[in-house]
Order: sequence, then structure tokens, then C-alpha cells
Amino acid sequence: MDRFLKSLLIIIFITLPFVLLFLYIDSNQEEQEELEQKSQVVESTHKPFSGFSEEVYRHDDELAAEEGGSRIQMGGSLKQTAWIPPWDYQNALESLRNFESEFHSISPVTFQINNNGSLTQRLNPNLEDLKEITQEREILLIPTISNFDSAMMKNIFDSQENTQRHINSILQVVNDYEYDGIDLDYEAMKRENREDFLNFVQTLSKELKKEEKILSITVLPKWGEGVVYTGLNETREVQDWEILSKWADEIRIMAYDFTPVPSSEPGPIAPIDWVDKILEYAVQKIPREKIWLGIHLYSYEWVIPNQESDTTDVRTNSYTYSVVKDRVLRYDYVNTQYNREYGEGYAEYRCLDNYSCVLYYATPESVKTRKETARNYQVNGVAYWRLGGEDELIR
Repeated sequence: MDRFLKSLLIIIFITLPFVLLFLYIDSNQEEQEELEQKSQVVESTHKPFSGFSEEVYRHDDELAAEEGGSRIQMGGSLKQTAWIPPWDYQNALESLRNFESEFHSISPVTFQINNNGSLTQRLNPNLEDLKEITQEREILLIPTISNFDSAMMKNIFDSQENTQRHINSILQVVNDYEYDGIDLDYEAMKRENREDFLNFVQTLSKELKKEEKILSITVLPKWGEGVVYTGLNETREVQDWEILSKWADEIRIMAYDFTPVPSSEPGPIAPIDWVDKILEYAVQKIPREKIWLGIHLYSYEWVIPNQESDTTDVRTNSYTYSVVKDRVLRYDYVNTQYNREYGEGYAEYRCLDNYSCVLYYATPESVKTRKETARNYQVNGVAYWRLGGEDELIR
């Protein structure tokens, strides 16, 4: 008996580890299969916030069922919006009339801000001719308020009276002129007014939602944490994408001006790998259904003096695509190419006596590439700066 028990114990001792290993593997496989099945069905995302209370995460299919729609899928259609500049309004209006594809919305830059928070007209706010087109084609009309003065914004946000006046002024024009919403393009703010600005956005959002109006916020590009930006650092800090996306219906990212006008060295306007980094960062901070990728339709020309020139100053010009075609690309001596690394047109030429020129410009291919990038990230739409003189760029 002792010999039998001893043999049995030896067998159990030898076989037990294999039995336990088999049970672990089998259990692990079942758990993995369950996770894979779940991941094939839905993908978690943020639901927009309401008030300060945090909403629970819910699945995209549940949100789509509530909202009567579905998320944009890879390769799906993108919504389109475009800004209309006040200095080229008629040209942009004519472009919109002749445009074959449909826009989701249009944003004429209609207002700027006064020091006390009230609004000044840059265009006639009635926008009767534009309203005729948008109403006929069922395009949303979301005018833009622009500001580039940080001292003015500080004066508004440092005063509760001025801040409330600013909110009231926005609500008044939206309701009086029957706009579908408003777009805020505030490109200069001080770090100390961060909380003031975010509270202002929250209050304005709540008031606009009561009237079922859209709040769009246009933001400077960002592409990572701890990045040392070359300009407007304080404004980028104030524009907290995560918090803004809780209150805004749209976040329009100005993914252009990588090489700004003041630069003495020519460079690309929006290199495509940089655009990719912006969207990669954006989808971590903002629900995809609220993201609109800004796409440039313009060009920059650097006029560079040579050694025989009587100056060393570099001048930069900005042109529409129609001007580039008519005044630059039509000449045989202009050396043009499509720079695939940057995803932009490029040209070098002798432009004046003792000057040479370097041109970076949007092309139909560059616009198509950026739209494909937006689709790859499954964002809601693209926003063009700007209508007027774009010719076939977006047709």
C-alpha cells in the first residue's frame, strides 16, 4: 500500500502542473475571444458633456441611435465649411453661387470686438444675398467673430460687466439676424485669462443651446504636450481643447501657417506630416464628431533680394489660387513642381530685377491629400480658408 500511495503521489506531482497550465490557457482563450467579440461590435468614445456634471462613457452605436445618425466611417463623406473674408466678400459670394458641391455651413467673418465687449460690424449683418443662397441650398449660416488683440480680450475678461456685455451682444446678433450659430476666432489671449475665457465659453454655450444654436470655436494648431511653439504660446494654453470640446459643437483647427508670413526663410504652409501630427493629437483631446480640419487654399510668395539688391529685406505676399495661375504658373520660365514630402505646390523664379521668388501654393492634389487625411482620422469635416479665387481647388 505504501508503495502504491507513493507511486500515486508521484504521478499527481508530475501531472498536476500540466493540468493547471491547460486550465489557465483555456480560460485565457475564452476571455480573449470575449474581448475580441466586444471590440468588433463597438468602440468607446466620449459623449458631449452637459453642465459641470461628468457624463458616463457610452458606445457610438447608442449615441448614433439617439441622434438619428452614425459616425463618419473610413473613406466616408466629409462635411465642408468655409470662411468668407470681409475684404473679398463679393468674389467669395460668386464662388459659392458657382460651386457644384454642397456645403454644410458657411462662415462669413462678419464681426470684430470692441474694447467693452460689444461687437463691430465688418460686414452688413443682414447678409441678405448670402442668406438667399444658404436658405435655398439648406446651408447653415454661422458667422465668425474675429479678434487678434490680447489686450482687448484682457480688458473684456477682467471685467464681469464687459464679459456679460460680450455674451449679450453675441446672443443678440444670433437671434436678431436668425443665424444658425456663431464661430469664435479669438487668436490672441493672455495666459492669465484662461479660466475667464473657458467660463465665458461655458456660459455662452448654455445660452446658445437654449435657442438650439451652434457654437463653433476656431483654434490654433497644437500637436503635442510640452511642445515649444514659436508663437502665440499663451493663446494655445488658453485654448484647452478638452475643456472647449465639452461646450463647443465644433472645434475648427487652423492646420496651416506652419511657416508664417513674417518668416524670412521660405517654407511650406502646412506640411502633410505636420497636419497628421495635429490630427493624431486632436483625436486624443476632442471627440472626432466635433473636429473640423482647417485646409488652406492660398499661397505664400517670398520675394528675396540677391547680392545686387539695395536691400536685405525679404517680403512675403499671399495669393489666391486664381492669381497664382494667372500671374505665375502661366509662364514657361517658372520652375514648378509638386513637393510630395510637404504635399504642396512649389515654384522658383526670377520675379523682379535683383530679386528671386519662392512660392508655396495649394493645388487640387494638396487639398485632396488633406481631405483623405481627415477621413483617415474619421473627423467630422474640413474648413477652408477661404472662398474666393479658389477656382478648381475644391471642385
